[in-house]
Amino acid sequence: MTSKKMTFAEIKKTLKERDVTFTDIAKALELTPSHVRNVAFGSAKSKPVAEAISLSIGVTLESAFGDEYLTTSKRGPKDRTERKQAIYTALRNQQPVPAPQSMA
Repeated sequence: MTSKKMTFAEIKKTLKERDVTFTDIAKALELTPSHVRNVAFGSAKSKPVAEAISLSIGVTLESAFGDEYLTTSKRGPKDRTERKQAIYTALRNQQPVPAPQSMA
C-alpha cells in the first residue's frame, strides 16, 4: 500500500513557513543544497536527508515521503576482509592472486 506523500511544492512551502531553507539543511548535514532539493523533489534518494527534511517541517518521515523509505535495504560495500587478506597474502608471497570464486 502506497502512503500519500507531500509534493515538492508542499515541502518547500512548509519549509518557508517554518523559516528553514534547503541551504540550512544542507549546511547542517554538510551536503550541497541541490542534493537536499533533489531529495525533496524525489529525483535523489537519501534517508538521512529525508529525515532532516521531515524534522525541519515537523512531520514524520512517512508523512513527508510516503512509504519510500520504509524498506531498510542496506546498500554499500560488502565485507571484503577475507578477500583483501587473500590478495595481500598472495602478493607478499609473490604468488598469483586467487580468483574470487575460490574464496568460498
